[in-house]
Amino acid sequence: RAATVMTEEDCEFAILSRRSYRRIVDSFEEKEHREKVRWLKLALPEIESEDGALPASHTYDALARYLHRKTYAAGSLLWAQHALASHMVIVTSGEVRLRTRAERQEDDGGRVSRTVGVVGER
Repeated sequence: RAATVMTEEDCEFAILSRRSYRRIVDSFEEKEHREKVRWLKLALPEIESEDGALPASHTYDALARYLHRKTYAAGSLLWAQHALASHMVIVTSGEVRLRTRAERQEDDGGRVSRTVGVVGER
């Protein structure tokens, strides 16, 4: 403890033991982990370890430990065409649009852009 705690008057407390707290946190962490494994199985249904030595369930489990949630606002740029991606994303809710820009230019000088796919929930 960083300080001594003493009551100044009669007090009533709601008490949660360290053991109970740990059980609660562990159950939330386990639920979150199972959800991450579910995302991976949907996104990468044919995964196995690089050398084939581990079954897919172990590979999903290992990858899930490194996943974290991040929310992007509508209109956010995740990465631009031809940019080196620094991470893989799995759309767990929402929708993203994949666009390509043609190398040719239109008569007005603008570049041609087309949607090549939409991923996520509609």
